[in-house]
Amino acid sequence: MKKPADRIRLAILTGLALAGSVLSGVAPSPAASVETMPPATMALVLHLEGGPIPEMPADAAELRQAAHGVLAALTGAAGTLVSDRSLTEDLVRRHRIRTGGTLTPEFLAGVREELGAPTLLSLSLSVDGGQLVASFHAVDAATGRVMAVGVAEAALDGSDWHRILIDVLRRAFPNALTPLDPAPALLILPGRGVGLDPLATRAATNCVLDAALKDGRWMIVDPALVNAAAAAAGRDLGRLDADGRSALIREFGTPWAIVPEVVSFGFSAAPRSRQLPDGEATTNRRGAAEELVLTLQLVDLRTGIVVGTRSFRASGERGSGWFGLTEARTLLGQLRESATELWPDFHRILEDATS
Repeated sequence: MKKPADRIRLAILTGLALAGSVLSGVAPSPAASVETMPPATMALVLHLEGGPIPEMPADAAELRQAAHGVLAALTGAAGTLVSDRSLTEDLVRRHRIRTGGTLTPEFLAGVREELGAPTLLSLSLSVDGGQLVASFHAVDAATGRVMAVGVAEAALDGSDWHRILIDVLRRAFPNALTPLDPAPALLILPGRGVGLDPLATRAATNCVLDAALKDGRWMIVDPALVNAAAAAAGRDLGRLDADGRSALIREFGTPWAIVPEVVSFGFSAAPRSRQLPDGEATTNRRGAAEELVLTLQLVDLRTGIVVGTRSFRASGERGSGWFGLTEARTLLGQLRESATELWPDFHRILEDATS
């Protein structure tokens, strides 16, 4: 039986073997010199979210060490330098960046000035209902602009959890960072959830972000930073008054905001209770909803008026496959499908309003 340290080394070596061209989208040429192709630098922040993980036969320290090893392989394969881990974790502690949904201008300034990194790569790992879920945000530390989003999941089916971790991180890891070309600013506010826990609601926001980034026509500030700006102004994004809306316009220079809302109409399996890192009680239910509706609202922050809205309904029915086999759906799959299907139609509203 392998010792934990041996298993972690195996995970890292396997990650090195599997890691391909990432972030830059093209593997560095062997002939490229440091002078002609200086390595990019980023700060890597890892959050383990959720409560105790009975489905994962590893403690938090072992999971964190294994994840950092695989991430070192993935970033190294792209020729990317990662800032010192101890300095990064000290910065996280001082600024109380507790979850992937927490981000402040002061922390981003520390990423630039103390760590010397122009890019923040934030990873959230959680286990819900037997599913290991990885969510990445790559953020420009100077502007708070989201450069890439990646979300992936896999079932913890009793096989080697290291290999499952490697697979999930490889699939979620951003393949390329969006070039910071000039683009109209657009805010996507943190999503609102009904019948869902906070992690699932944030997953819905990530799926909308991913669809908007793939569109490639907007400069989108990280929703966590928008939330921090509202809090600094003493406002709640869920109940924005005129002063709160004006504060967002001044801070980010755009009157347009998208508000995602996702509603679940029940789950086939009863949820299990658990605790978030800050002690907030929530539920553990990552299986597919019996029915789920994602709605996108376009809000004019100057007036508070919703100028357009579109919705998409995702069924929880099992999908059909080859030879009459059916495939179980997951909540993340429903959210991803909803955002992908909804965005093109919603974007027509956005174009009409901003033209």
